[in-house]
Amino acid sequence: MITLRGTANRRYLAALWMEEVVGPLHLSVEPSEEEFGRCLRNGISLCKLVNSVQPGSVSRVVESCSSSPADGALSAYQYFENVRNFLVAVEDLSIPTFDASDLEEASFGGGSVARVVDCILGLKLYHEWKGRGGQGQWKHSSKQKSLLTLSLEEGEKCSSLTKSRSFSGKSGRKRCNQSPALLSNTIRSLLSQKQPDEIPMVVEFMLQKIMEDYRRRFYAQNLQLKKDLKNAWHKTKQDVLAMRRDWNLEVAHLESHIKGLAAAASGYQKVLLENRKLYNEVQDLKGNIRVYCRVRPLLSGDLSRRTTVEFIGENGDVMISNPKRQGKDACRTFKFNKVFSTSASQEQVFLDTQPLIRSVLDGYNVCIFAYGQTGSGKTYTMSGPSNATEDLWGVNYRALNDLFYISQSRRNVCKYDIGVQMIRNSCHQNGLNVPNAIMLAVTSTVDVLELMKSGEKNRAIGATALNERSSRSHSVLTIHVQGKDLVTGTILRGCLHLIDLAGSERVNKSEATGDRLKEAQHINKSLSALGDVISALSQKNGHVPYRNSKLTQLLQDSLGGQAKTLMFVHINPDADSFGETMSTLKFAERVASIELGAARSNKETGELQDLKEQVSSKKRNFSALTTVLVCRS
Repeated sequence: MITLRGTANRRYLAALWMEEVVGPLHLSVEPSEEEFGRCLRNGISLCKLVNSVQPGSVSRVVESCSSSPADGALSAYQYFENVRNFLVAVEDLSIPTFDASDLEEASFGGGSVARVVDCILGLKLYHEWKGRGGQGQWKHSSKQKSLLTLSLEEGEKCSSLTKSRSFSGKSGRKRCNQSPALLSNTIRSLLSQKQPDEIPMVVEFMLQKIMEDYRRRFYAQNLQLKKDLKNAWHKTKQDVLAMRRDWNLEVAHLESHIKGLAAAASGYQKVLLENRKLYNEVQDLKGNIRVYCRVRPLLSGDLSRRTTVEFIGENGDVMISNPKRQGKDACRTFKFNKVFSTSASQEQVFLDTQPLIRSVLDGYNVCIFAYGQTGSGKTYTMSGPSNATEDLWGVNYRALNDLFYISQSRRNVCKYDIGVQMIRNSCHQNGLNVPNAIMLAVTSTVDVLELMKSGEKNRAIGATALNERSSRSHSVLTIHVQGKDLVTGTILRGCLHLIDLAGSERVNKSEATGDRLKEAQHINKSLSALGDVISALSQKNGHVPYRNSKLTQLLQDSLGGQAKTLMFVHINPDADSFGETMSTLKFAERVASIELGAARSNKETGELQDLKEQVSSKKRNFSALTTVLVCRS
């Protein structure tokens, strides 16, 4: 007698076999009678099943009926047509059938699908008989049915043994260890009670049941795993979306913060520029000498050496470190009007000096001189390298080019005459050398370039241990500008001194001998005299020793007069030049403290010129009258 659990297993076995043959039926793992009947009610799956076992059994399967006015009519049509064709086909195969009402009643929960299951399992037996070769004549007998029922019952027992492997804990592990022996004993006991001809079929069904049981478990686990994965995916998706929202909020907050910082930085830069402008105006009123510091980059062969320049600030700060000291005492900060780093271009250097140079056209005297140890880049700043292209031009070339440009742009308002004079102060001869003792008029930048090339050829240079092309003389380029206002007749007279001083050096480092030694001594003497003048001016002494050297005599009008003065101080960042660097920066610090008084423009109005001419005329008349009186007497 088949138990209730056996009936469910038979229904499960039938559903499992149908899914293998015709495809998914979308049933639960253990379908109920109502679910099973509702799934097969339209007869489509049944017709496909019998056609798969015996092709051509049902010639026409009704799967849809578009002409039916309602779903109820469609279901009824499918039910009668498909189920009737299926029952005819299985009856021809000598397989027990069922009544069509069995499916109808079971689908509404009022009947049993046991006969339907028997029919499907009978069709399964027929399919397996064909799979074994179909020898002899097929006949569905009660013996086969009883073997199937018996196998299902025995399969349940074997299946129950396999479930012990899923237990946990000590008892579960103990039963798991005992289950192989228990299963073996149970199978031997069952097979000993069977006839020899029944054993193959019983074993086959027992193994099939065990495999189906495992398959069902795997199917259930697979469904649960899919469900867990789906839940995990949804949770991960929600977490990612939440993270994305948080990230967008953080990015928006950061963007707002960055905009605020950018606005603050922009405002800071604006305030910094205004402060610098006001500072320069105060410096102009005081007449302080402006000091710009430029740091020479390390040469290609010195890149591995340590640098003494630790920091360069935007406000003119430069920090120098002593390579022989450690800690706080190793560094010292100097402050100047401007500090140019090693990456500063020639154009950037000139742009900061351009306003000062242009004031020459307004009648001011301007002096720009370069100071520093030999090989620190003074000549590069003032003149540029030999055979320089336009982008490498130094201050001298750019200043003249700019003066010509401005004078041309003002030609309808003011007429300018520009003259250039190059002076070489030979340190060896210790005297002023004025080529041809005349001033040459120039009308274009080309004229100036030719004149300066000639001057560079006359400049004394020589090789030392510190610099292969060390300047052995001070170079002075003087530009005289006279302008006349075409409307008022005012005369403007300006003068621009562009001075490239010879480099200071230590004799023991330069390894100079002979003439080079004498030149070094004269260079250091003239620079020492310049230092004495600077010291006297910074201390506001009553006596300033301008006459101690020709160089200081030449700079007297610029250092002690009412001129605008700028000093370029150059330093070599190499650690070996630390001593010279500190000495140079201390000297520049003293220069920056000098107050010359406000610069004045050299203007002569038309009225002043008339008065001067009247005075000159009176003097001439008086001189003539004096001569006449002397002759008469």
